[in-house]
Amino acid sequence: MIPQDVDGAFTASVSRPIRVANPARRHIDEVQAKHPDILATMLFLELEELFPLNRGVSIQSECPIGLIGDDIEAVAKKSTKEINKTVVPVRCEGFRGVSQSLGHHIANDSIRDWVFPKADKAKKMELYSLKELSTM
Repeated sequence: MIPQDVDGAFTASVSRPIRVANPARRHIDEVQAKHPDILATMLFLELEELFPLNRGVSIQSECPIGLIGDDIEAVAKKSTKEINKTVVPVRCEGFRGVSQSLGHHIANDSIRDWVFPKADKAKKMELYSLKELSTM
């Protein structure tokens, strides 16, 4: 039998490749296509394990998301409730603009819109509590 090139490896008289070019990538694509909720859950669990002190996550989109029209804002809202941390959607298709500066402005605007209101609300609540304590 003549060996055949399958996924970057030569095999002879076996039913599957000896090695796969990038097994992790293959698995992620499979999960993403069939079960996007499982992928999101796996990613958040990994982030918690790798960065236990994190206080939030950003979802950064690129060109395909802009073309398809996926609603990353809805995903961010849903994920924020699930993991009880801030999830910031950054819709910056390919970091647009001649010097990619427009994409950076969009990212900064996303942080302003999704992170600062929560910080302001917490600060107001803290000030209200302090004011209430001082009147007692």
